Amino acid sequence: MLKSALFLAALLSPFASVAGPGSFIFEVNGTKETYSPGCIKSISYVPNDEVDSENVDFTLRNECGKKLFVNTKQNIGKKLSIYYKGNLLSSATIVSVLRNTFRISSKEMPRIVLMQLLYDYGVKRN
Repeated sequence: MLKSALFLAALLSPFASVAGPGSFIFEVNGTKETYSPGCIKSISYVPNDEVDSENVDFTLRNECGKKLFVNTKQNIGKKLSIYYKGNLLSSATIVSVLRNTFRISSKEMPRIVLMQLLYDYGVKRN
C-alpha cells in the first residue's frame, strides 16, 4: 500500500508544479544570449501608443541592461530576434543600441504567446 502511494505521488508530482516566468533568448548572427526572469524588472502592455500601435514595454535590471547594451552596440545593422519559451516575439534590424528599457511591437505576435507572456509576468491587460 505504501509503495503504491509513493509511486503514485512520484508519478503525479510533475503535474502539480506550476511553470513560472520563462527566460528570453536574444539571438544575433546565430549567437544566443539568455535573459532569465531575474533580469526583468518590469513588463507592461501598451494596447494603443501614440500612433495607435500595440506594444510590450520591457525594463531590465541594470546588469542585464548593460549586457544588452554591449550586445546591440557590437551588432548594429544586424538582425536581432527575441524569443520567449521558444516562440519568436520579434525580429528586427538593430538600428541603435538598446539599454534597460525598450519596446517591441506585439501586433504580429501570436495571441497565445502574448497572453502567456503577460500572464507569466503578472501583467494586467487594460
